[in-house]
Amino acid sequence: MQRWQDYTLAYKRLLDQMEHYFDRCPDGFPNIMNNSSNFSQMSESADDKLASFTRLLLCRNFKVAAEKILELDYLNPLHVIKMICFYELRGAVSEACRVAHCAVECFQAKIQAPEEFIFCDLFKLCEAYFCCFTQGRWTEAIEMVVTILDQFASTPETHLTTGSRRYSLVTDRSLAQYVLELYCYKIFLLVVRDKNDLLQPDFASNFTARLRHLCHTLTKIGAYDLALDALSMELDVQQEEEMIFELEQTEYHHNRRVFVRQLKPAIKSLEDFLSMLPKFDDSESLSGNQTAGLEASARLLLGYSLAENELDDSDSEYMKDNLTRAWELFEFSGSSIGQAEALMLSSRYYINLDIEELPGWDAIEACFRAQGYFKGLVELCEFKATIEVNNNSGDVLSRSLLPTGPLLYQLLLTIVEEAGDKLLFSTFRVRSMRNWIEGPTFIMLCENMFHPNEGFLSDQLFLEASKLLSQLYEINNNFAESSAFALLHLRVAHARHDPVLLDYATMLYFRCVGNMVPTIADGDRIYEVASLAFSFDRIIARLCYSALARMETSAFTMSAGSLPIESLLWSAHLVRHVIEDDGIQSMSPQVILVLYRSLKLAVDLLLALPIEFHGIFFSEVCQALGTAAEMLANPILSLFCYELGQSRLVGSDGYRQAVLQLKIGRRMTSWIYQDRPNFLELQDVAFAYLDQAVDFFWSEGSRQSSYKNGLEASLVLARAHLREFQCLIEELDWGEDTEGKDIERTDEQQANKQRLLDHLEAGLYPVQKAIDGNLTLRRRLKDLPTMQALENSRFFYFHDMEELYWTEMGLEMDKSMIIGDPARLLMAIQKWKAVSLQDTISQRLEYSVRPPDLVSSRGSQPVVPAVLDPGNKPPEFQEQSIWAMAEIAEAHLEEGQSIIFVDWTRYYDTLFIVAYNGTEGRIKNGVVEIDYHMIEEWVRCELGVSSLHQGHTDRKRLHKFTRLKDLTPILEKLEGFAKPKDLLVLCPSGILHAVPLQAIPFGPKGKPLIASNPVAFCPSFSLLQTCINSVKNSTVLSSIPTVAFSRLGPGDDEEEFRMYETARNGLADKMLQTRLTSGAEVTREAFMSRSRGARLLHYHGHAYLEAAQRRDRALQLEPREATAELPSDDGLLTVMNIFDLQLDSAVVVLLACASGEDDVAPNDDPLGILSAFLFAGASSVIATRWPTQTSDARDFAKNFYQKVFSSRKDGIANLAVAVQAAVLELWEDWDEDDPYHWAQFQLRKFK
Repeated sequence: MQRWQDYTLAYKRLLDQMEHYFDRCPDGFPNIMNNSSNFSQMSESADDKLASFTRLLLCRNFKVAAEKILELDYLNPLHVIKMICFYELRGAVSEACRVAHCAVECFQAKIQAPEEFIFCDLFKLCEAYFCCFTQGRWTEAIEMVVTILDQFASTPETHLTTGSRRYSLVTDRSLAQYVLELYCYKIFLLVVRDKNDLLQPDFASNFTARLRHLCHTLTKIGAYDLALDALSMELDVQQEEEMIFELEQTEYHHNRRVFVRQLKPAIKSLEDFLSMLPKFDDSESLSGNQTAGLEASARLLLGYSLAENELDDSDSEYMKDNLTRAWELFEFSGSSIGQAEALMLSSRYYINLDIEELPGWDAIEACFRAQGYFKGLVELCEFKATIEVNNNSGDVLSRSLLPTGPLLYQLLLTIVEEAGDKLLFSTFRVRSMRNWIEGPTFIMLCENMFHPNEGFLSDQLFLEASKLLSQLYEINNNFAESSAFALLHLRVAHARHDPVLLDYATMLYFRCVGNMVPTIADGDRIYEVASLAFSFDRIIARLCYSALARMETSAFTMSAGSLPIESLLWSAHLVRHVIEDDGIQSMSPQVILVLYRSLKLAVDLLLALPIEFHGIFFSEVCQALGTAAEMLANPILSLFCYELGQSRLVGSDGYRQAVLQLKIGRRMTSWIYQDRPNFLELQDVAFAYLDQAVDFFWSEGSRQSSYKNGLEASLVLARAHLREFQCLIEELDWGEDTEGKDIERTDEQQANKQRLLDHLEAGLYPVQKAIDGNLTLRRRLKDLPTMQALENSRFFYFHDMEELYWTEMGLEMDKSMIIGDPARLLMAIQKWKAVSLQDTISQRLEYSVRPPDLVSSRGSQPVVPAVLDPGNKPPEFQEQSIWAMAEIAEAHLEEGQSIIFVDWTRYYDTLFIVAYNGTEGRIKNGVVEIDYHMIEEWVRCELGVSSLHQGHTDRKRLHKFTRLKDLTPILEKLEGFAKPKDLLVLCPSGILHAVPLQAIPFGPKGKPLIASNPVAFCPSFSLLQTCINSVKNSTVLSSIPTVAFSRLGPGDDEEEFRMYETARNGLADKMLQTRLTSGAEVTREAFMSRSRGARLLHYHGHAYLEAAQRRDRALQLEPREATAELPSDDGLLTVMNIFDLQLDSAVVVLLACASGEDDVAPNDDPLGILSAFLFAGASSVIATRWPTQTSDARDFAKNFYQKVFSSRKDGIANLAVAVQAAVLELWEDWDEDDPYHWAQFQLRKFK
């Protein structure tokens, strides 16, 4: 934030310098005009090229001007000024910046006399102005303006200096002085707009006088295009404040302050300007065309400047005459683009120009695009959206028409990107979030704005990005980050003179800090709450005093937003976060007093409003009172307040009522859990309230709060039924002893069993609603880039969704027990595991069309993938799916071998295992006799891994095999179920992703699992089935396209050569078409191009492990320094790059440190190098579990390739057996100990 602080301080200096300048030079440079009367037309009249180009600009004929610009000379300052004006007028700021930069270099090289320095300074200032748009270099531009204005104010009348430079007043250099001053004002107004600042009346008056004088001077010397710039700024200076309200996404955008031009001063400025112009000549001469274009352009400026104003009838009539005259003049001068602009503005003002055969919006857009008029295209989109919204008289507005909606900003992104306007592009990107489900993408985008080197400095951008980040982190329950960005937003808001913005920013900060309270240690929580309450007390006093002061004015009008009632309820919101779900926390008397005062004042203010407004706030006040009653441990009073609030709603769409129903249901189930004997009679009532809340939130679903409340309601209801089941199963006789025996249950036992099943089914119902709602949201991500869609989808499975996952597993485990069907649990797990990755893979598979060369490509007629089609529900994973996969595998198994699918899941600290023998149709499940948190502790202590998301960490090496004996309970249920040589397909869950499962002692001899059984891993069985179905009919090639990359980097050429030799010898099989690449040749470009279409890919080298998150890891290839033709390349093959690879069902061997570690979401959804290769087309990946030694990797590769090619049958190699053999060779080399060297290699089987 240091850059922003420097920028803010520089702006204050600029304001002071402008005031000082106006005080010193109120009338400009009077002698310049007197001494310059002999150059009324400068040197333009003698320069046919320049005169012709100027006429094209004034007549807005950009297409021809773009051709003529090639004839202008970069060494002629007047030519350069016109080129810059041309690109700026079109809105092509990157091109204008380029021209200014080239001019600086040219004039620095050719300067002969000291007075010629002014041209270099002029173009440096122009470059600084455009760099505000392209690079965010605000502070540098401001410092240049301060220096130049200081020199202007202290210069004698006949000379101007910059530092030690002195400029004589010859013709061209006089123009340079005016352009210098003009661009000083442009930079100043650009900064004022970025700060959304309102100029004080006296300052604005002095500024207007200066601009009018400058406009008059430029007109006198014939610089009409520059005079138009001065007029445009003059129209901008006279502004007044108005509030507008965003029409979409009210959870993110609130009303904001804008400034509109004052009507009467604007009209006077135009009339004064027109009076200075040469008399219009109706002849068809060139001067007549130029004068017509000049007047018409000035009239357009008035139309643009007043576009946000509401005009009365007389003003509308004036504007009609103004635009009609502009149309006629442009028609006279042959300017089609000018006519299109006049028509566009007339539509904006709802004015009929009485012109036959008017072109429509499409014709106007086509005209602008043909001329490359970026500014016009932006205005067109905004005007069109505003007009269509205003014309829509219905209550429901089309999302595409909202003038402040995200879809409009998405439409504008392509325009401003082509124009090179990074300032607008970055701002529109922040505003283009269509829905909160895109949150993770926008978190990354907004955080990049604040990067000290790669970020983009802008006050408005920082304000909007910090606010959005605070709200998005709040959605993700990351309250620490949310509070940090809320504080940043408050700092930026505090630097502005906008009390409404400051109030919003303050309350946002209080809300975010209040959310963070539950994360504070219990011992410190009460003091933190007390501190927040006292701060809130002071803030609310300011809000109330401000409201009361407005009420005392004669112009005050009572409205629903006149009083800060909603703000007063924040204290109850704070306390709500402190009240635990299943208990009540004590509060200090100070907090109770603040809560009492704020709620009493809210009630008093509510009563002060007319009765018509009571319904707006009544339910919210009742909810706050209910929360306060809970804090005081008065459940009956809190229940009464909640019930009163939901029964007295006025004009509600049902949302507020559902919120209160959730409140009531949650409180009741909590009381039942704590004191079941006294509150059990409320159970049916609680279930009824929660059922209604669940149905409403999942049917409504458009708001982010509906999704969060829907998750909460589903979780509370499912957990309440599970708790009731757990109580009843201890009390009821349901015939458990009769299971597996020829004994019939009694009627009472049968009724009790059905009662238990009813609770389980009732608990599973809200879970299924949540799963369906989650699927609906994931479908909305289908238009995002692949990695963004996957990232965003995975975030759905954190926090409440994670607990809901565990709750369903508990329900399904109990149901499997009651009905005696262990397969149910396995099928239920597949609804959750790795579903985001399965969506992504399914989308790619359905879009892909396999051409003759077997390289995956996109079809020319894409259709929505079935898995993401809103009309289709993805098929459920069934027992038959296991049989089908087993049948495919059996063709490659030895006689007597089976394939066993093993899955794990958890219910809080309880770990379940399900094993299905797909060959024999047997299934076994049970509870793992080791607590989940004990496994987490083992991983932390023995491996140094504390999180499945953590990237860089201090690793620990597992050197003792005996340490793995602590984990034997994880596999105990498989003993006697899995025979030696059976192929085990393991699907880990949670922390098991960090455990070397294949190395855990297994069997009577206590040897590693892989010593007796080949092992493969997969993210989920449903994903495995999807991928197998996509390639089971793929072509078997006579030769296999193979690529191998070996790179260690500088420092150990001998080891790098040994790695190369291992790859060359291992891949020397005659069936392989191998292309070897090593050393400095292993660049990102080479990797991407040579991997395309490969069936076997070998990589041995470094991985970048320093990233904070696993998903940001990369393969470290050869970096490249920047050249004249190519930019620099850091050599990192990122996850996003790997997503773009085009493999052909390839086997990928990754011999790089921790290449097998992905970031894993709570539902076991992976994101990282492995999942990226899967999406890119890999069928199997052999990777390492932790950082490896190159010698271990070489030995593994040598053994693996030798085994895999020597054991082929009918051209098919058993990868699991080959990996098993290679690992056992290492195991024996290390005397059957030291798992660090051999337990790291794992086969990830996808197809």
